[in-house]
Amino acid sequence: MKLSFRDRIAAAFFLLMLIPFLFFLGDSLIQQRQLTQREIQDYLVQQTRVAPQVLRDHQQYLADEARYISTDPNLNTYLQNPQLLSLLERQYLRQVKERSHLDWVVICDVDGNVLTDSQEDIPPIPVIHSSQRHTINTGIAFFHASQTGLPQPHLGIYATAPIFDQTRRHITGILFIGNTLDAGSGVIQSIRNMIRQAESVTSLQDGIDVSRLKKISDMIYLQPDEGRVFLALRNPEGVMVGWIQLEFSLDGITNASMRMKFRMMVTALVCLVCLALLSWVMSILMVAPLKKLREFVKTIRQDDVEAAVIDETVWGSDEIGQVARGFTDLSHWIRNFVEQEKEFSRKMQSVNEIRKQLSSILDIEELSTEIVRNIKEVVGADRVSLWLNDPPHQILRCAAMTDIDTSKLNVKKLAVRHGSGIVGKLAREWHKGRRQLQIKDIPRQVKFKGDIPPEYAGMRSLISIALSHVSRDEMVGVLNVARAEPSAFTKEDIDLISVLAGQAGVSMQNARVYSEVSTRERVKEELDIASDIQTRLLPSRRPDTLRLDIYGQMVPAREVGGDYFDYIERIPGIELGIVIGDVSGKGVSAGLIMMRARTVLHTLANQVISPKENLVLLNKYVYPDLGTGKFMTMLYLCWNGHTRKMTYSSAGHEHILVYRSSKRSCERIKSGGLAIGLTDDLSMLLKEKEIEIEPGDGIVLYTDGVTEARSEMGTLYELNRLQAAVGLHGENNARKLHHILMTELVRFMGTSEQFDDITLITMKFS
Repeated sequence: MKLSFRDRIAAAFFLLMLIPFLFFLGDSLIQQRQLTQREIQDYLVQQTRVAPQVLRDHQQYLADEARYISTDPNLNTYLQNPQLLSLLERQYLRQVKERSHLDWVVICDVDGNVLTDSQEDIPPIPVIHSSQRHTINTGIAFFHASQTGLPQPHLGIYATAPIFDQTRRHITGILFIGNTLDAGSGVIQSIRNMIRQAESVTSLQDGIDVSRLKKISDMIYLQPDEGRVFLALRNPEGVMVGWIQLEFSLDGITNASMRMKFRMMVTALVCLVCLALLSWVMSILMVAPLKKLREFVKTIRQDDVEAAVIDETVWGSDEIGQVARGFTDLSHWIRNFVEQEKEFSRKMQSVNEIRKQLSSILDIEELSTEIVRNIKEVVGADRVSLWLNDPPHQILRCAAMTDIDTSKLNVKKLAVRHGSGIVGKLAREWHKGRRQLQIKDIPRQVKFKGDIPPEYAGMRSLISIALSHVSRDEMVGVLNVARAEPSAFTKEDIDLISVLAGQAGVSMQNARVYSEVSTRERVKEELDIASDIQTRLLPSRRPDTLRLDIYGQMVPAREVGGDYFDYIERIPGIELGIVIGDVSGKGVSAGLIMMRARTVLHTLANQVISPKENLVLLNKYVYPDLGTGKFMTMLYLCWNGHTRKMTYSSAGHEHILVYRSSKRSCERIKSGGLAIGLTDDLSMLLKEKEIEIEPGDGIVLYTDGVTEARSEMGTLYELNRLQAAVGLHGENNARKLHHILMTELVRFMGTSEQFDDITLITMKFS
């Protein structure tokens, strides 16, 4: 007869339970009442497994008590006063023994000599190695009667602890506490309470023939035929010092085992019957739904998810129906997951391609255009705009925008102040830790002043994400991504936009760094060229003029200086024009003005005209080229070696310092006049004067970079200091006097920064 699937399930359940039952029943029938040696051994080991733990727990208890007692401040007080030792013994130690349930408490010195020797029942102190004196030590020892003074020997379990002084650096004594392992001791009683099946628990010192015992472990030995268990007690060195003997009744073991087997057999039989009935019922309930479930799974495997639907009339609401519905949900979830993974993979591939493309673009304008175009394509946005931050002006400027009519609107002119509008609000709150802003419906959530800005016209949903500098606490800009529908951005969209914004921020940062480096290198190259040109235009040699020794130098504060000095040979070897000037401001612009003035003065050198006329004509030529706020002070001196005359004219320059050799002193002459560039005609505003010169006299010319130089304390050098130095060293020749004055100036400035160009000319007349 062919069995149905349901019958096979029932038979399988029944046979699976019948086979172990038959094995168990046969084993029970062939067993004799006498227990095997192995069963007795296992029983004895099982019963005594807690005894070693009791000994370890008691050792830990003694260690904790020793640690607590040794740190008692009162103990140190007793030990530091020998007069108090008797009080220590009579009161303190007896209280400790009673409180901690100890058989002995002994105080020794560091060499093991007992300090409290009048106590009774004190065992000998174990030898403690010097390396162990700083730690808590526990152990078990056998003490002979001659050692303890007790009427009979006994086993003991003990703990030692160091007693430190108040500095916790030096040991003043050793504490020795413990309990005996005699029949009535607390340890033996604890083992007796834990192993209630044992008929007796006793301690033995010797007389055990180990060869007759079966060793289970280093601590447990058995004598199964007599129902005895011996626990080996060893001292800290591992030497056996005694035993604890536990005796069990074999009759009790046998009866307990047989009763346990009988109960197990009855329980197994009842369970077997119940499971057989249950298997029959389960087979009936499971077969029909499982057939339908198999067809359902087959449909899912064929990827026909639409046909794999739940029919409540077939499945019902039981567990099988829930499993079927779970398969349906799983199939839909798998299909959606696969589609999402494909979409995510496509987007990540696009992100990778964008990253490679953007990282190769270093032009900011081109990069901005590519950023908004690529993000629009990947995200599927309706409009994307990029706003770059301008920190000095607190403004965000639009760098690029998609889907906007550029013929009607120049997006490059769009700018938003920090705190104004949507992107401005994000820029203001960026320093508070805010990195993105989501608006689900722009017309409802945002109130604009006047017309809606063109970047938001026709848009409803918006994601604004700040682009941050990777290594500095600085915002690079803001990326706006918008769609025409409200609430159009999902969490996945926002995550993708954040990834793209991060890549855009890195690329923009790289482009800016490249632009800044390129600009700096270009400016530096231009400054180097301008500085080289200016150096070449300054006098390269000292003029050889009759009865005149002269030396001059300019030290610019930047690469290109605004100071100027020059020698113009009017009559070679006889008449020399000496010019010194200072252009307002510093850097390239000041240097260019200085170069223009030099060109004009050298052009006028061919005309034999006075210093005043030179300055008037110079102002006439350079005035149209000077911008608002730009001017130039200048002093023009003319020396004739034949007539020994020094004439000069000043356009608002510094004082003239004249050293008088006959008086060995220095006097100052106010040069006067109005600076070049302040008006178009200086003919009525400048004067020409003459300085009387005697052999041995000298003249010092300078710019305000000398008198306004600052020390490390911020003190100005000032004219009085320079005048005093000229008066003190004026007898030297021009070169040496120049060296002395510059050395004193540098020493005065120390490590402070030079803020202005320094020009100094020294002259000596013979």
